[in-house]
Amino acid sequence: MVVGAWCRDIWHHAFGHEFRTVATQDLDLAIAVESWTTFTSIAGSFPRVGDSGIRFLIAGVKVDVLPFGAIEDPVGTAEPTPAR
Repeated sequence: MVVGAWCRDIWHHAFGHEFRTVATQDLDLAIAVESWTTFTSIAGSFPRVGDSGIRFLIAGVKVDVLPFGAIEDPVGTAEPTPAR
């Protein structure tokens, strides 16, 4: 699920607006995962960028992959281990 500034720009475009509102160049992508093992498997497919533990370089774009779903513990909280 695309979230954040790019999501807003997609909606603006869908409603006929041609101007961009995004101030950042990264994409925020939320993914539902059942476990940290699943997230780690997906994350291992892409080079990490920075030390947030959720930013990767995918197809030349900086992408913040935001995990949610069954991994939220307590409910509503998902905190990946920062990159080393």
